[in-house]
Amino acid sequence: MKVEHRVEKNVCVIKLQGDIALGADVEVQKYIKPLLEDKNLIGVVVNMREVETIDSSGIGLTISLYKQLKETQVKFILCQLREYVLEAYTLTGLNSVLTILPTEEEAIASLEPS
Repeated sequence: MKVEHRVEKNVCVIKLQGDIALGADVEVQKYIKPLLEDKNLIGVVVNMREVETIDSSGIGLTISLYKQLKETQVKFILCQLREYVLEAYTLTGLNSVLTILPTEEEAIASLEPS
């Protein structure tokens, strides 16, 4: 599991690569936790274009991040999910709770003040 990030326009864009499976969720959580302490953040976009597989611990990681951000009123968006990763969110019903957009550009634009 590889994690990268950048911040632009008070939006933290996190790119995940590889498998989000048992053990990787802890690694990702450790990486992301300090990023979420930025008081100027208006949103977090997680680009999952290069996520190959996700298991229940990966789904749990997503729920945990969503809850943490919701408490601080920071918006959370997933984007560029591969078909089988999107299917995991659909089967769990999380696609109706989480914001999932097709592209990173759309995700960032949706967070910009109108």
